[in-house]
Amino acid sequence: MTSGRGWDQPGRIIHYGVSWLTKRKTQSFLAALESADFWKLPTLADVREVSAGYASQWIVEGVSNGRYQIIGRSSPDLADPVRAIGLLALRLGRLRMRSREVY
Repeated sequence: MTSGRGWDQPGRIIHYGVSWLTKRKTQSFLAALESADFWKLPTLADVREVSAGYASQWIVEGVSNGRYQIIGRSSPDLADPVRAIGLLALRLGRLRMRSREVY
């Protein structure tokens, strides 16, 4: 996690961590990717305005069988599968964030 404001001002790293997952947790994450149709999601969604200029950048990357996929969203709404994938990754990685920090 960085301290920056996003886009061209990423800031400095303020939190870095490594977390090991059990086989069961890994399988649940892979099932979530499949459920969200991750490998078919567009890299970028339609651009929309974010009120008052506050936005967070959500980036999910994956590699499977030599295929690379990157998905980027700006403050994804509740219906965006990228949000569900990101929140699950935060939970599985045990990265604690206050609810007001997730937008």
